[in-house]
Amino acid sequence: LRANHISLRVRQVDGSWRQTVKAETRIRGGLSNPIEVEGDVDGPLPDLRAVADTKLRRRLRKIIGSNQLKRLFETDVRRTTQTVSDTQGNHVEIAFDDAAIKSATDTEEFGELELELKRGRPNGLMEIVKLISQNDIPVRPSSYSKAERGYRLVLKESNAALKPKKLKQSPLKAGQTAPKAFQALLEWTVEQVLHNWSVVLDDSDSEGPHQLRVGVRFLRTLLRAFRPVIDSEDLRVLERDLRALGRIVGELRDLDVLSLEIVGNLDRPPALAVGFNALDEDLTADTERQRAAVRDALCSPDMQTLQFRLALLPNQLGWEHVGSERSLTKKKIGPIARKALNKSWRHARALGRRIDELSIEERHDLRKKLKGLRYTLEAFSPIYDKNKCRRFIRDLKRLQDIFGYLNDATLAEQLHDRAGESQDRDFHRAI
Repeated sequence: LRANHISLRVRQVDGSWRQTVKAETRIRGGLSNPIEVEGDVDGPLPDLRAVADTKLRRRLRKIIGSNQLKRLFETDVRRTTQTVSDTQGNHVEIAFDDAAIKSATDTEEFGELELELKRGRPNGLMEIVKLISQNDIPVRPSSYSKAERGYRLVLKESNAALKPKKLKQSPLKAGQTAPKAFQALLEWTVEQVLHNWSVVLDDSDSEGPHQLRVGVRFLRTLLRAFRPVIDSEDLRVLERDLRALGRIVGELRDLDVLSLEIVGNLDRPPALAVGFNALDEDLTADTERQRAAVRDALCSPDMQTLQFRLALLPNQLGWEHVGSERSLTKKKIGPIARKALNKSWRHARALGRRIDELSIEERHDLRKKLKGLRYTLEAFSPIYDKNKCRRFIRDLKRLQDIFGYLNDATLAEQLHDRAGESQDRDFHRAI
């Protein structure tokens, strides 16, 4: 059942037994929209005859076959609920769960806040999210449903750290309309950003900040690419907030590069061992201070609100179209992709033509323009010739590697500043 993203539970409510089947239980960025079917049963054992949805019942029978269902875990929940409404007709149920999941050998306790949109639009959740984010208790979108927590507890996966996540193949399909394409690309990118956000908070893997920054840049690239047809003040504010997030994480990423990839990869003469040990300690301490600062920033009320805004973004939170709605739904993705690619190419080419005279800052800007061009192409690549895209992206990656090396050389120059007031001769020689 878990492998098919289905959960089946039986619970006691006011002395009677209620069976619930949920399909499509995956959570993306803290959001879920499962198919849920409930029915009364005679006791604590499941009864597929009580599943009123014929299609779902048939699917369950096919998955289970001749096997016997067995209970894997039990969830005890003390729930407090309240329903709030606004003048826009949005009705949201707020539920706080003080919960414990018990398997045959283990127990996991946790607190969970669930916002269920009973009626209205997704933006009806945001005002409540803003209030929640202003409290003194850090909250973040959950990656797991209660059922998934139970499965992880049974399979001893409950404490497994999240691994950094890369963006894979773009989900775009040829012939999609602008809104459908935008939504698919947002879901794809936002899921990666929120996943790596959690990695940075919970783990010290240097790949986490790198992938979070990549996802943030990719998302900003998408917002700019679709701006001619889908735009709003909310989206422009979001783009500015994402830029701020990128700067916060970027400082940590630069220290990781300096410590691990530049100094960490050097051949070290034995005569300089003492100095390099001191330099390693200095960089490690600075990196950990920056990691703590980044985590504090990611848990700030403004950043918590940004997390939830991102989670709701694919559900058209804050979108507005340019022109009539009818014209937008008729717009195909092809012309939008061409326009975005042409614009990215022009920006990179303008700097590239002056490559022999670029300052360090302009060279860094060209590197960012090339990244924007690559991300734009990777987003729209499914609608173009596969082999041509692969070759062009390969060449862009090669260019990025060259510019990345030049950027590393600039980063290495910052080591001189670390000498400061230190009188340690070995430390100075290592630098």
